[in-house]
Amino acid sequence: MWAMVAKEFRQLRRDRRTVAMMIVLPVVLLVVFGYAANFDVHDIPTVVVGPGARQAAASLRPPFHVTDVAPAAGERPAAAAAGA
Repeated sequence: MWAMVAKEFRQLRRDRRTVAMMIVLPVVLLVVFGYAANFDVHDIPTVVVGPGARQAAASLRPPFHVTDVAPAAGERPAAAAAGA
């Protein structure tokens, strides 16, 4: 096992690009996911269907934004309206 570890460190010393990728790539990913990627959800367009659609739509709070209320519609029209 020790021989394999020593061999890998010798290889890293010879190949500077691999060392650079081992250092630069994680730093870039930290910057991208730390600052650029935003996973906060502000608006969720929602279609509410079914017998209790009006009451369900009235009880939804942000970030849900009710785009359509159709008490007589079923699952297929709701999926088509949502674009799924």
